[in-house]
Amino acid sequence: MLVLGERQALNCNSDMEKRAVTSKSVKTLEPFTIEVSASELPKRVLDRFPEPPAADARFAVTVEPAESEAEKLAALQRDLQAGLDDLAAGRVSDGKDVFARLKERFPGG
Repeated sequence: MLVLGERQALNCNSDMEKRAVTSKSVKTLEPFTIEVSASELPKRVLDRFPEPPAADARFAVTVEPAESEAEKLAALQRDLQAGLDDLAAGRVSDGKDVFARLKERFPGG
């Protein structure tokens, strides 16, 4: 993921990001951010801009491991099961009550 300024981000997947690492000795990469100039960005990233950035433009680039489709699906299935478990255990709230609390907490919104 490339983070552009404070509120913009581009997701860029490369072939290397799609390859699964199976070695047990590999340490998990912690996300990190570096600052780069526009001239350092790959063409495939620059092509995603609506207009070419100024030559002296600087960008914060965050690098983090990408999840495979199988990992995303497994996470979604876990989250759905957790919700179903909450429902079965009675850990639910009436929608009208939830919205009433939200309106009280955030008036005028």
